[in-house]
Amino acid sequence: MEDNFDSYNDDADYAASINRFEQMLNENHHYFFDVEEFEDLISYYMEMNENEKAKKAIDISLEQHPGSSSLKIKYAEYLASIHKPNKALEILNAIEILEPFNPENQIIKGSIYSQIRQHNKAIDAYNKALKLTSDKADQISIKMQIAFEYENLLQLDKAIAIFKEVLKENPANETVLYDITFCYNMNDRAASSIEFLTSFLDDNPYSYVGWYNLGICYHSAELYEKAIDAQDYVIAIKEDFISAYLNKADSLSSLERYDEAIATYKETFAFEEPNADMFYFIGECYENNLQYDEALEYFKKATQLDAMHSDAWAGMAYVFNEQGKTDSAIFFIQKAIEIEPEHPDFLLIYADILKDIEAYEEAIELYQKIIKIDPENNTSWVDLADAYFELGQIDEALKTIIKGIEAHPDSGLLKVRLVAFYLEIDNLSEATNQLIELLNMDKQLAKALITFYPAVLDYPSLLEIIENYNDNEF
Repeated sequence: MEDNFDSYNDDADYAASINRFEQMLNENHHYFFDVEEFEDLISYYMEMNENEKAKKAIDISLEQHPGSSSLKIKYAEYLASIHKPNKALEILNAIEILEPFNPENQIIKGSIYSQIRQHNKAIDAYNKALKLTSDKADQISIKMQIAFEYENLLQLDKAIAIFKEVLKENPANETVLYDITFCYNMNDRAASSIEFLTSFLDDNPYSYVGWYNLGICYHSAELYEKAIDAQDYVIAIKEDFISAYLNKADSLSSLERYDEAIATYKETFAFEEPNADMFYFIGECYENNLQYDEALEYFKKATQLDAMHSDAWAGMAYVFNEQGKTDSAIFFIQKAIEIEPEHPDFLLIYADILKDIEAYEEAIELYQKIIKIDPENNTSWVDLADAYFELGQIDEALKTIIKGIEAHPDSGLLKVRLVAFYLEIDNLSEATNQLIELLNMDKQLAKALITFYPAVLDYPSLLEIIENYNDNEF
């Protein structure tokens, strides 16, 4: 009760200081505030992005308390917030000469060095602050900042070591588990992350954060059954932890157990109102389960909650196209593209719809745009070449495939078309060479070649090569 009363008084004093300062500005009076009051005022105006008043508070504070290092540090913070880091560092360096044992000065220096991406200097400043600080909570906070700087430098092992040290010092600080898991996953060390979390859970079996992160790691390692089990432990410990349901449903979807995924998503309705994303996820499951009417129902619910939910509009477009309702598909994909004009997946859906209705010229323009936006998408190279092929523009199709292979030398689909297009221009010699390369890459690609270009079987020499690679199966 006494703590609540003290908190009430603190809040009341804080509000009174703000009102008094505002009154002073409005009436052009001159009131005295102590250093702590000025610190609170400056922090308040900076948080509210009222930079003019923050600067006014700084100017007046330094007039009243010209020797206050804490107010000068606040000034440095303000300068950093308005993108004047070098001037801020000048002030902090001057303070350091006079007060070399001021930890707050080093902490602010560290944050500014981090802001300007001088991460090694940030680490140096934080380490100085760490040596000057005796408070355990402050030490942990500074260690966390050092770990984040190592993350920024991609020195993830050093970051992990510090996070583990923090967790050892304070096992109750389970949020550190998220940081450790993130670093392991960034380092493509899912096995190490699983090993660490399993060991942690041996000692802390009721840590829902531990089980949650273990589930994420299992999912990343494509161990979906184990991921589901881990999230079930989370739900048993903390029934209303929504993220566990989402990740469990994701793992169920990865196993194509869509009915169970939908049921898992819907379990969250007992704890909070579903948002647009939740409706979208459910619609996506119905779509993957080929339950198109239900998918449309939930995509529509998503857009009713959030008219800017571009994925839901695109989902409706995909479903309508699958149902053969081309006009509706075009209408809804255009709505998605209005929201995100450069989204390659949306453009690809639109281009594929246009190709399906033989609007090849328009489709080609979109495929070309997609390649510019996302050259790593090898599917777009294939689709663009196919569109040229359907138009009878074999030379353009061949040029496209060659460029696509330069960008994606390991793409079997592109190599399949290279063989086919060389045959189309009667270059049997090059088609033979490319067929051998294709089958050396993966002999199963012979089936893809025959499906795309059945005329390959009309060439006895090519058929013989295919049969030799596939034990006369063809």
